[in-house]
Amino acid sequence: MGQEAASKSERSLRFVPSRVEGLPDVAEVVFRPDRLELLSAGRWVLVRFAEIARRPRPARLWRLLARFEVGVHHDQAEGEGVALAQDMMARLGIAEGQLVDVAYIDLMGGGT
Repeated sequence: MGQEAASKSERSLRFVPSRVEGLPDVAEVVFRPDRLELLSAGRWVLVRFAEIARRPRPARLWRLLARFEVGVHHDQAEGEGVALAQDMMARLGIAEGQLVDVAYIDLMGGGT
């Protein structure tokens, strides 16, 4: 699969902005899972999220930790949320034994 075909199949959100500060003549914006693309004055400008975000120190610890939350709509049963969380865990390869029942700050000894 060529890069153009891969780019078209990748999840994204495209829109035409009403205005953009900092870049001239932005005609299109594309949000992708790992980057923001802006068509500015006929050229694509890429902003990679990994290059602009910083993880809190100690970085090694934060790379080891993952967190996701599952919410349900007010008219959904709690069991639906549990099933969704279990499905996400399976897809991400997270075993039940890897879960913690406290906040990360408590694990680091900073909780009260």
